Amino acid sequence: MSEPSTTSALEPEPAIKAPKKALSKTSDFSDRISPMLVKELRQGLRTNIFTIVFLSLHILLCLILMGASGASNFTQTGPFISKILFFFFTLVTLFIQPLRGMNAVSSELKGETIDVLKISGMTTGRILWGKWAALMSQSSLILVTLLPYLFFRYFFGDMQLFSEIILYSSMLLASGLLTAMTVGFSGVTSVIIRSLVPLLLLIIVFLSLFTLSFRVFDHLIDFLSFQTRDNLLVYTGLVFLTLCGTYYFIEIGASAIRGLSENRATKKRILMLFTFIVTGFTLSQSSIQFATFTLFFMLLIAACDLFTESALFPKSLLAPFQRKGFIGKFLAYFLAPGYATGTLFYLVLVGVVCSFFFSFRNEMPSHMRDESLPIIFLFIATGIFPAFLSRIFRRNHPDHMSSYIMFMLISWGISIASILMIEISSSYLIATLFCWVPSNFIMIDDRETQKMGFSSDARLIFSIALAFLFSIGHLLLCFKKLFPLGGDFLKEK
Repeated sequence: MSEPSTTSALEPEPAIKAPKKALSKTSDFSDRISPMLVKELRQGLRTNIFTIVFLSLHILLCLILMGASGASNFTQTGPFISKILFFFFTLVTLFIQPLRGMNAVSSELKGETIDVLKISGMTTGRILWGKWAALMSQSSLILVTLLPYLFFRYFFGDMQLFSEIILYSSMLLASGLLTAMTVGFSGVTSVIIRSLVPLLLLIIVFLSLFTLSFRVFDHLIDFLSFQTRDNLLVYTGLVFLTLCGTYYFIEIGASAIRGLSENRATKKRILMLFTFIVTGFTLSQSSIQFATFTLFFMLLIAACDLFTESALFPKSLLAPFQRKGFIGKFLAYFLAPGYATGTLFYLVLVGVVCSFFFSFRNEMPSHMRDESLPIIFLFIATGIFPAFLSRIFRRNHPDHMSSYIMFMLISWGISIASILMIEISSSYLIATLFCWVPSNFIMIDDRETQKMGFSSDARLIFSIALAFLFSIGHLLLCFKKLFPLGGDFLKEK
């Protein structure tokens, strides 16, 4: 019997050929991009809403441009095309896209996936920023795809290309602010507050789009040509305010779902103070009336956050303040988390706003100088009034923001009812019964308050008294949270 041949066993095996290098690169996202952004962007681009809006927008614009190209009078056609393009762009970026952010965080809370995202190592800030960035990437894609239409519009003549590009970029920034607002408020526990407040603001934006696109468009183009130094300063201030407002609203949402060990209040308040100073300085160079109105509107928005922060947090968050000695303990009264320190910081912002007002007050017309003084104190009282009621009637309610917004809406509802009663039946009954509601006197001018029995001096004294009493009353109600010095706060029950 022959022996088996061993030559095959001794022969070397053929070398395994290395796979050829792929000729085409992978189409997946880079690993350096935030995983939250990748997740939201994949889901967002596949949704029917984005696809329908994207295709409908371009089909409409193509039809409009095809019809305009056959017009005989290009002089009037060119400006009309600019306004049409701007209207549809603002409709998508200032209304539809922010509207999609209303369900950003609430869907994670409803599906109970927010804890899974936190366990994965992502902070609440990264979660919110990822959702915001996904929506803004889609809005930016829409802007990029509109550029060919703008260049086509250029051949119709009578176009300031540079100013229009700045205008579209500015609307994209405004879209970022509105999207941050809806994404931030989507983390609020109350369904009514979470949906009602952003929806009301977006409806106001929607109703303003026609005026913005067809009546104010030419004025916006003239403003963005920057023919004067004041226009450039005002635009710089508005851009800075928009960027800081975007960060602020995202931080509101992050604070609503944050863990107890996260301190998101300190950096937010420092940036808030810096924003008030820069905004007041830039806007006051052009119009002190516009600057004052903007600052007090910002103050009301800041109050919504400062008076609703939870005071339930571990004492370890106060360690960085306590290590700084006396200065750190003093700063903890203003920068540590919680609605008690938020009250003191609110008064700091009030001081900043009032300093700008009284510094430039002499530049205002004489009749506005006297009428605006009681309005200043009424705005201060309006911001703290809902917080005062929340501490009394809903002290142990876990969702402070819902309570604050609810009382704010009730107070403005009473004021609107007072105005309607005065206009319809000349009755001052509601206005007199609820004279202690600060927003009442904001909406009723000095002439009408005199019919209620308040002289100009009495209205000013009453406004100062309301601001003082509500401020002191709220401080007394949350005094235990400020004791002892340096922020060794008692935990909220």
